[in-house]
Amino acid sequence: MRKRSAVIAGIALMFTAAALVFCVRSGRETPDFIFSEPSPVLISSSETVGSHETAYFEETAESEPSTAEEAKDALSVITSNNPENCSKITFEGFEIIIEGISKDRYVFSACLASDGLEEKAEYNGNNYGIILKNKHSENGYDTVYVFNSDNSITDYRVKVTSDGFEPIDTAETAENNLRLAENPIALPREGVLQYITSDGDFAKAREVMRQVEEISDKICEGKTGDYDKMFAIAQWVSDNIYYDFDARTESVTTETLSLSHILETHRTVCGGYSNLFSALCAVQGIRVCNIRGEALSGSLSYDETDEGEMHEWNYAVIDGRSVWVDTGWNSYNTYKNGKHKYGGTQIRYFDPTNTVLSYDHCVRTCETRDYYAALD
Repeated sequence: MRKRSAVIAGIALMFTAAALVFCVRSGRETPDFIFSEPSPVLISSSETVGSHETAYFEETAESEPSTAEEAKDALSVITSNNPENCSKITFEGFEIIIEGISKDRYVFSACLASDGLEEKAEYNGNNYGIILKNKHSENGYDTVYVFNSDNSITDYRVKVTSDGFEPIDTAETAENNLRLAENPIALPREGVLQYITSDGDFAKAREVMRQVEEISDKICEGKTGDYDKMFAIAQWVSDNIYYDFDARTESVTTETLSLSHILETHRTVCGGYSNLFSALCAVQGIRVCNIRGEALSGSLSYDETDEGEMHEWNYAVIDGRSVWVDTGWNSYNTYKNGKHKYGGTQIRYFDPTNTVLSYDHCVRTCETRDYYAALD
């Protein structure tokens, strides 16, 4: 166990500096854009995700616990439905037990923000476990930081009472998110056309969609099943597109969000990330919705505040269940002062459980875009 005070002290600064990009981080040289593969720490081409019929953990129904085992489940949080990268966080008094499976990137360690004392993960194959203890946390909120092999830091907000740690209550936000996501509105043809190319030129739009098709087919080559394809597309978008801080500071326009602009410049803001992701999925026949809403930066939760910033991400139904995807917050790539800086990716916001997504994402509207109908 060792102190990582410098890292913990810097975390608050990183979150403050990036409102729409989740935890901006330094990275490697800018890679080739078109057709570059996702980072090697991600899922390998020989493995599949969608072949798993059930998640590694399963969320329990929200009801009053009647047994000791049910009471324990009520104080647990499942972080993801991704069967090859997920964790279960269990709260037992002033102990937090993190157990999970990590096949694509190594989980090194974890700590609480309140003390910064880092506990290393113990492994059995791809399964890992970490126990955090702190009886000195003040009542209110604390944050669990998980340190990963790709230099990403995953954080989970927790509640602190006189009896110990508890999961954040996201039930109201989670219910709202699903209700709105399951009732999308169709964006009119003219609106979709502008998301392809802002000048509304049909010939240009057809050429842009031809490029989108080429990229999507390359990404999904050898992939079977919608879940595998969607995972590959999400990782490609996060790995190859850069968050445009210059545009955010000066002016975000329809052009900033258009497919033509993104393919040409390799940069955009959150709405462009979600637009490109849904277009690439549409090529594979996967219906993906575009979500507009609010999100909280700075490691906060909607249990603490409702003052989020405007944000966009995606939602789909695969094999009969909800799948949330935020490719913008999974990307650490930045474009500032006219320069691309590669930062790599994380996978927290690919298929998080609705409970965890609702910590910091709140849906306001949900829409579908028929990219091919816009070309007619």
